Amino acid sequence: LVELGRGRFSVESIMKMERQILSDLSWRLNPPTAIRFIHHFMLLFPTTGTDVMVPEHMKDAIFEVARYLSELCVCVSSIAIE
Repeated sequence: LVELGRGRFSVESIMKMERQILSDLSWRLNPPTAIRFIHHFMLLFPTTGTDVMVPEHMKDAIFEVARYLSELCVCVSSIAIE
């Protein structure tokens, strides 16, 4: 945005205005969850009509294992840190 403003606005002034707008609109922003990330990541799997296709039951199994591991990382912080 700084480049779009052709140097008329600093990074700090843009961030301050964004915070003010979000505050005035009472917007609540939430970061994406691990489950959301896994879901979007799995959309990258090959779909029908390609040479390599992941069977639906395999996608379900991969999702369940990924979900389990992401929940485990929340409970056991040493896993997430290493």
